[in-house]
Amino acid sequence: MISRKNASISKFIIHKVGNKFNDTKNAFSEKTVDFDEASYDLMLPFLLRHLEV
Repeated sequence: MISRKNASISKFIIHKVGNKFNDTKNAFSEKTVDFDEASYDLMLPFLLRHLEV
């Protein structure tokens, strides 16, 4: 079992996936996202929830 208790995120980058049916392309970010401490604490469980086995 993988435990998320000691997990952290050191870098976070957001990309947008396009849709070929709407003729939109992928958009790749060049910058990392910086969270303040409150936002980080709020987002961490959401971002790591799929990593628990």
